[in-house]
Amino acid sequence: MNIYGAFNDKDQFEITNPRTPQPWLHYLIRPGQPGTETFCSGVTYTGGGFDARGTHENTFVDTQIHLNDGDDKGRYVYIKDCATGEYFTNTWQPVRREGQEFKTTLDFGSLTFDSTYKDLSVKTVMFVPREFDGWIQTITVENTGTEEKEVEIYPFLPVHMGDALDRLMAGDNDGFFGGAKWDSDLQSIVYRRNHGINVNDDPDKINGMLGNVATFYSTLNEADTEYETQEERFFGDRFRDLSNPAAVEEGRLSSQDQPYLRRTCGVYRNRLTLQAGEKKEFAVALVVGSTQDYYLNNKEELRSFLTLVQDPMKRREMLQSVTDWWNAELSKLTIQTPDAKLNRAFKWLQYQCQVVYVLNRMKSRFHTGYEYGWGFRDILQDVLFVLPYGTTTVREALKLISTQMFSNGVSYHNFFLNQPGNKEIQASDDPVWFPNAVVTYIKETGEFDFLQEVTAYAEEHEGSSNVKGTILEHCIKAVDRVWEDRSPRNLPYMKDCDWNDDLNELRKGGEPNQDVESVMVGQQLYKVFMDMIDLFTAADIEADRVAEYTTRAQILRDALETHAVDAEGYYKRALSLIPDKQDLGTSEATHGKIFLEPQAFGINCGVADASRLEQVLTKVEEHLDTDFGAELCSPAFTDLAEDDILPSRSWNIEKEPPGMKENGSIFMHLNAWLVQSYARLGKGKKAVDFYCKCLPENLASDQDRYGAEPYVYPEYVCGRAAQSFGRGGHTWLTGTAPTMHQSLLEYIFGLRAEYEGLRVDPCIDPAWDTVTLKRDFRGATYEITVDNSAGVEQGVVRVELDGATIEGNVLPALGDGRVHTVRVVMG
Repeated sequence: MNIYGAFNDKDQFEITNPRTPQPWLHYLIRPGQPGTETFCSGVTYTGGGFDARGTHENTFVDTQIHLNDGDDKGRYVYIKDCATGEYFTNTWQPVRREGQEFKTTLDFGSLTFDSTYKDLSVKTVMFVPREFDGWIQTITVENTGTEEKEVEIYPFLPVHMGDALDRLMAGDNDGFFGGAKWDSDLQSIVYRRNHGINVNDDPDKINGMLGNVATFYSTLNEADTEYETQEERFFGDRFRDLSNPAAVEEGRLSSQDQPYLRRTCGVYRNRLTLQAGEKKEFAVALVVGSTQDYYLNNKEELRSFLTLVQDPMKRREMLQSVTDWWNAELSKLTIQTPDAKLNRAFKWLQYQCQVVYVLNRMKSRFHTGYEYGWGFRDILQDVLFVLPYGTTTVREALKLISTQMFSNGVSYHNFFLNQPGNKEIQASDDPVWFPNAVVTYIKETGEFDFLQEVTAYAEEHEGSSNVKGTILEHCIKAVDRVWEDRSPRNLPYMKDCDWNDDLNELRKGGEPNQDVESVMVGQQLYKVFMDMIDLFTAADIEADRVAEYTTRAQILRDALETHAVDAEGYYKRALSLIPDKQDLGTSEATHGKIFLEPQAFGINCGVADASRLEQVLTKVEEHLDTDFGAELCSPAFTDLAEDDILPSRSWNIEKEPPGMKENGSIFMHLNAWLVQSYARLGKGKKAVDFYCKCLPENLASDQDRYGAEPYVYPEYVCGRAAQSFGRGGHTWLTGTAPTMHQSLLEYIFGLRAEYEGLRVDPCIDPAWDTVTLKRDFRGATYEITVDNSAGVEQGVVRVELDGATIEGNVLPALGDGRVHTVRVVMG
């Protein structure tokens, strides 16, 4: 077993062995931007990755790392010793030299590449500043030898500007609409795009151009600096590549512009003289500006950005500002437990959640970012993580998301910046996530007035104006949509799919399928009915609907008990309305006898009665649990992959590789919900043990076997039926992260927002004697110490607020801007 990297004592992750099984990725995002505007750099530890603003519609660098496990294209700096002609790069790729020392350090908001070869040492610190869209690399070159050195520096950037999907589909034809040109005023290469979204520019003033221009800049540039804009000329011929570019070896660049965007790049030939022991600092940067500013405002804004990059002191201040922002953001919610791994993992979980929130399921090592934009259900799960860190962001996000729902309660399954969303998929669960999010928001804030905010329905994206409703009306329409789309047995139809996207039976007559009932959506709908009843009661509204929803909830619960329970006492996954088709998730089946979703949701949604709770968890432990978490289903479907037997239905789950994704993998998102199930039953030790075995660091206890990044959560881990049991998949952009955050904060630590205040009800390992937490809530800060000297799993016997015992275990919303001390005594 190889160790490629580990956490240091600052909770940074250091990669010291560059031959990792996969190209481990880090994300740098511009702090404080909304997701629709966020500039993001995905950076692998070898310098590869991508740069984009918002969705794929505004891309600047795209090395298509989702198709390139070699990770051999990225942002590099070549360093050449003029005396010997030898050269290397500041990252492990693309030039690897025998004896070269290498380390990459991943931090919150930055990463650092350290590279040393012979008598030259190079340190590169990369970050996305708060001041502009783009990134800065501050580079320090040191001569560690005993003689003066003349060094040539060649910064390199691959450029892929505009709509990445258009580029993929249209190829060179799309590349004609753009160009790269040396700008003598700015002493840098400027890239334009001749069509695209207007971003923040006035569309009438930029005449169909992309609202951004971009420049690649080196602070070593001068008026006569040699440059290159095309990869073919940089390489020398088509049989060379980034590992041996002729231009570096020969010491010359063409200084030619490129009036189109085909294999476009940016390269400079800079020079440094270093005395023995001397070090010099410079910077390279990708700086994104406005088309309107560049062509109509004499480049004033872009000039101001480059002035910041030129100044070493300003660069240090900008980096410190990013560091301070992340420190402040992470410190809004802090934890301390007896488990050092858990404490460390929580910081990286917070960081991952912030990235997931702004990027949703866009560009990563596994997602192209071209096809999906924001998922309706996905963003509604992700956004709730933000509540303890800042509620205004969530309020605005919910208003935006509400505009993706039609007035009949159906929503786009996924949506974009500058075009209508996808209404070709009607997932039966999509609508229920909206009222769930609104209820959670109001419990956090107490802002019942939010229900009366008026927003548009999705008809506005389809050309119909003035179709609007309140947030409350959006919620009611969502609930009614799912209730109306039910079978004669009063259970919701699966339609095109539910939360499990691969339970996607083909449509009939162009309409969503009505041959299958979703047990999971039935459970979700029951909980939404109960949550809406509580909301109506707390807000003192909709009295008639309270009675109606109470009746519906009972009908639904009775239907689930009558039709959805297997002979062995656990919940089936989906029920067939076709007589000769078997139910899914039944003990009578050969494959997919039991699924995790309805077991966890049966408990978490309050559907399972007391006699069934223990039975359900026992079956989960018996059939689904592994060393790395519980599998989504078992046994995995193998007919097609191993036995050459056609699937029994048209859905994808039977077509996937056994043990991967929805076909029997250890789906970590579901494992987060399972942790909640244990906590709801008061099983603190099991909840904590299960949570901890799913920590990324523990999943990657064998980094060769696991393969993926050991510092962030994956979507899934390959299950027992897979060829590579225990291998991680689809890291970073996954709903696992915000749901793990919720499971830890609200169910293990028991800090749950209620209409009347903040409930404190820990469910922890009895071996934990003390836990400390800090949590902001409705304008006040609560510093909480949990005293578990009694050694119990759950149960609060006393709560002291600022030294005085209060009744019950719900902290009042003081809203006074002060810090309050809380002592919680368990027993």
